[in-house]
Amino acid sequence: MRNYIILIFTISGAVWFADRYSSLSGWEWVIQIGFGALVGWAVSSVLFKASGNSKRSSHTSQAVGVIQDLSYSTIRINNMPSFKAIVRYMGIEKVFEPLDPNTHLSLSVGDKAVIMFNPSNVNDSHFDFKASVKLKREG
Repeated sequence: MRNYIILIFTISGAVWFADRYSSLSGWEWVIQIGFGALVGWAVSSVLFKASGNSKRSSHTSQAVGVIQDLSYSTIRINNMPSFKAIVRYMGIEKVFEPLDPNTHLSLSVGDKAVIMFNPSNVNDSHFDFKASVKLKREG
């Protein structure tokens, strides 16, 4: 599904630029279409990166990992800073971002983190913030 959405954004960018710069001819027009496709692809990639820690119905299995690093993310949501965490679970080290703005108040490096993942693909996962805080409080 993700690839289809990226393709749609790419084609939309190319079509928009083609309509916008229809007065150009030859290679100038081709270059503008290519630039439009690049812009569409970049926008869709940024949107998918911003939704990188999204929960899906296929995430039915749970693993407990350890937070290796916790730092500010370059992604801001509603002009609020967000965080990213590098978590090691099941022999995998993965970056999860954006995380809740209060992550640094509740969790720290070395804490256990609950990771929900797709049983058929352990790399398809998300960081369960609420369950991780609950696990830390329980000890």
